[in-house]
Amino acid sequence: MEQNILPMKDENNRIISYMAIGNDITAKKEVERLSEIDKLTGIYNRRKLDEYMESELNRAKRYHQPLSFMILDIDHFKNINDTYGHPVGDSTLQTLAKILTDNLRKSDILGRYGGEEFLIICPETDNNQTALLAEKLRACVENTLFDDINNMTISIGVAEFEGENTVKELLSRADRALYQAKHNGRNCVVVG
Repeated sequence: MEQNILPMKDENNRIISYMAIGNDITAKKEVERLSEIDKLTGIYNRRKLDEYMESELNRAKRYHQPLSFMILDIDHFKNINDTYGHPVGDSTLQTLAKILTDNLRKSDILGRYGGEEFLIICPETDNNQTALLAEKLRACVENTLFDDINNMTISIGVAEFEGENTVKELLSRADRALYQAKHNGRNCVVVG
């Protein structure tokens, strides 16, 4: 509920009572939530990630704190969809989102970046710390038995904010590191 309290005045402009007007904003809050959350995985969507990337980068610049981004991608995801069908692919994405959520710190920001790519924003975290976290996540995924497909792996690219990077530059470095991980044979972490 959103409440507004208005004073009621007499003819001499003195307050004699108050009137409360309530407005149910449940639907408004649900629309806000839906605009930020990926429907399939229940984690942040690209739109919300864009907001967080800008705000965290500005905070890192202002307070001279480390900040790292991690982009991860499911190895051979197209084969999962082609072999087992899209419902299994969807289930795989949901399970991965849960694994990531369960193994991240409260300060980390996770979202679905697109398709089978996920982005993790790691505030106040340098490359070394982010690489350790990335390796932990990679190992968790590799050691999880997924419904229908048994095992799968992920590749991860990591990049740390340096000086005056823009979000676009930081994302580009993380993305290049991800492609290097794919080129290195997949199922690995590369720091860019």
